[in-house]
Amino acid sequence: MPSRALLPLSDPHNARGWTPYAPMTDEFGGSALNATKWSTDYSSWAGRQPGLFSAANVIVQNGSVRLSAHAARRTASWPAGYDNFTTAAFHSTARTAHGYFEVRSRSGSSSISSSWWFHFKDGSTWTEIDVYESMGSDAPQASWHNASLLCSHTHIFALAGVATAELPAKCGCKLSSRRARPRADGATDQAACSRGGCTNLPFRLDGGWHTYGVEWNASLVSVFADGAPIGEALPAGCLAQAIGMDFDRETMPDWMGLPDPATLPDRPFEVDYVSAWKAASASPLVEEVPPGAIA
Repeated sequence: MPSRALLPLSDPHNARGWTPYAPMTDEFGGSALNATKWSTDYSSWAGRQPGLFSAANVIVQNGSVRLSAHAARRTASWPAGYDNFTTAAFHSTARTAHGYFEVRSRSGSSSISSSWWFHFKDGSTWTEIDVYESMGSDAPQASWHNASLLCSHTHIFALAGVATAELPAKCGCKLSSRRARPRADGATDQAACSRGGCTNLPFRLDGGWHTYGVEWNASLVSVFADGAPIGEALPAGCLAQAIGMDFDRETMPDWMGLPDPATLPDRPFEVDYVSAWKAASASPLVEEVPPGAIA
């Protein structure tokens, strides 16, 4: 694979004065994840049901990280609510706020999602930036979802000192119409105040390697594909806390559907490199992107 970019693809002349941020920069050489930067420990969350995260499904090989999905039957050690599938995830050991982040990746080939996102959760604040959530083409699909669809959202589940009903006015987001509901494992699917949508790209996300980026500054979250802005810039005023970076695969039966276990393992979700920078200039790359996302 080619070496990672020295500057963001969307700002090759460095108009913003970017400087590298090493804790979230990696070319994934060697035979394992760099344990000082990345972890496969998701002990506080076992994965989206029914797919169970398995560290064995995260493999570093030939200069990239491969996140696979497999058919598997539950054992007595599995938490309640999980069966039929094992999935994959890894996350950064560092947390940060604001910057430009870029990956070169190819999504997996099934309807088990391939996602790049950031999240933070403590006792009073829970926020999330989904740079992309995608699916593959080798699976039955709903007519409204396909492998060319890049879905980007921000979610504010809770914000310290702010009542849920006040989140839309304060954060420029929209409260989910669904209510928080208990799950089989005793946890709760929590309603969120969200913003974002999905954009049809001129290529399949699982069809080849492409570069994706996100600029997150004090006012906006802006997503890029192959250096071009995608969708609308999202308000970021309530996304000020340092959060961690995640890559994962999840079963999403209500959104992307579930593959036939007999078709697994699929072609994995692959990440060639991840790069991160901090900006010297306060002027963002994107001040406003005309709305083009599918709600």
